Formats: sequence, C-alpha cells, structure tokens
Amino acid sequence: MPIADEIRDEGRAWLRGLCSRTQIQELAALASTDGKSGKRLELSPQINRLIGPASKLGDLVETVGVDAAPVRLVAFNKSADANWSVPWHQDRVLAVREKADVEGYGNWTNKQAFWHCEGPETLLSKLIFVRIHLDAQTELNGAMDLALSSHRRGYVPAIHAQSAANACEIETCLADPGDVLIVKALTLHSSGSAQVPYPRRALRIDYAPRAMLNPRLEWALGG
Repeated sequence: MPIADEIRDEGRAWLRGLCSRTQIQELAALASTDGKSGKRLELSPQINRLIGPASKLGDLVETVGVDAAPVRLVAFNKSADANWSVPWHQDRVLAVREKADVEGYGNWTNKQAFWHCEGPETLLSKLIFVRIHLDAQTELNGAMDLALSSHRRGYVPAIHAQSAANACEIETCLADPGDVLIVKALTLHSSGSAQVPYPRRALRIDYAPRAMLNPRLEWALGG
C-alpha cells in the first residue's frame, strides 16, 4: 500500500531501515538529551541536512501532503534514570516563536525557550510527526502503542481518549535502530514505563503545512 494511503487509512506508516548506521550515529550525537528524558532542539544545519527538504526523509514526507521543513524537534531518551509512562492522548501542540492572542489557538505554555499552544483542528488534522528510532524499541523498554485509525475520530477530549483507543486495533511500535515511523498527530498513542535499564532513544520531528498557521504566528523553527 502506498505510504499516503496507509497514513490516510491507519494513521501511520512504517519505513523500515530507512536510516543507515552512520546516520543513526550522527543523529544520536546531534540529538543528545544531556541525561534528560526529553529535550527540544533547534534546527541546526547538520540536523536539517539529515531530515530537512533535501533529505530522503523530506522527500517521503512531501508525498503525504505536508511541507518537508520541520516545525518542531524533540529528542527522547527513556532509560533507567529517566523513565516515564504516558496515557492515551493526541498530540495537539504547536511550537511557535511568540505567544499571541489568536482565535483558535490556546493552552499556551513556555518550555525550554519555545512557546507551545494547541492549534485548531483544521491544522492539527494535517500535522504529522516522524519518529526516527535510534535504539531498539521493545515491549520491555517502553515502546509506543498506537490506536490505529483513531485519527479519523478528529478531536478526542482527554477524558474519552482511553475508551476511544479501546475501540481500535492497538499496535505496539516495535522497531530496530534506523526504522522510521510516520504518524498522524491526531492518532491516539500511549507508552508504558521501561521495565529494563537499556535506553530507548528516538528523535521526533513534526511536519505541517506551514502556510496553514495563522499569519500572526511564526513557526518556532522558522522557514
């Protein structure tokens, strides 16, 4: 099935083995979390070369109808020293440069020098996030779970996320280093705590139709 059709129908698509060992090592060095569970990143020229418009990943992202320039970068490292779990939820967060009183945008927070807000459903329904797996992701180290096709429900209030996920087929996102996963941001997902002490590093990249952002706002990563 073509990637665009798989994402439309199931809310996700796998690109197994997309990144080489050399690319994994380079991304891991550039996306260090400095011992934290997660870290928001700037778009350096080195990272942009690997995931931006001129990259193989950028070419694939454009086939699903969004711009290949990233709008948010987050590095994760679930380990014995930085362990966590998250319940079923949708990702409705946008990273922008400055806060502004704009209709349809709310729940503002400031984290690690980035402003974040919840955007309108018309934009969020187009937003995708990409996970580049830098380590093996297993059931024992807190791999992410996806509720397939749940993005078709549109906005799901947090209080109903669990029941909405339970009505879907659940996929545990087992992955090898270099595997890449493209996910609709409104696809319900969760993850449990790691049960073993080895790391579970991943780089998350958000892509969106940039022109859909309200003109009074600017994406945090520019472009």
